Amino acid sequence: QDPEMIAAIETQRVIFYIRTGDLASATPAADALLAAVERADNYAGLLNALMIRGNLLKEQKRFAEAERDFLRALEAGKAVGADHPAIQNLRVELGRTWIALGRSAEVRDMLTPQAKVVAAGSQVDPMLLVETHIVLGGALYELGDKARAKAVAAVADQAVAALPDRPDLKALVDEWHAKHR
Repeated sequence: QDPEMIAAIETQRVIFYIRTGDLASATPAADALLAAVERADNYAGLLNALMIRGNLLKEQKRFAEAERDFLRALEAGKAVGADHPAIQNLRVELGRTWIALGRSAEVRDMLTPQAKVVAAGSQVDPMLLVETHIVLGGALYELGDKARAKAVAAVADQAVAALPDRPDLKALVDEWHAKHR
């Protein structure tokens, strides 16, 4: 019983269930993935498994459980460094979860420094740049700082304008603007 092989199989099962929309079957597969990774004692695998299960729980509107997984993943991810793209993506997902839980001030405090780092990076992942600014903008808007929210979202607008081959990112930004008029 190789835990890493089991984790690889469970990862594929979870992804399959998520892609087919079967979240009820994806949940026990995500639990099995996490158990296998914990037996393998692999921090990168643990970070990934917790991120997968946290996103699954978030999709099921089980926000408190998703938050626990995301916070645990942040702890596991300390080994890779605070500015690692996986940790930055994790913060974005935690931010979405906190907004759903009505904790926009925590999102603002967590993502404001990240937005500066991501925007200043020379090799920026466009999805990370857009998502960081969209989630931060949403938190600021919820806190009543609409002018700053729109200024933060403008960074995402500029990124999307420079990437005509990324309609997925344009859709994220357009959705944000539709919700925050």
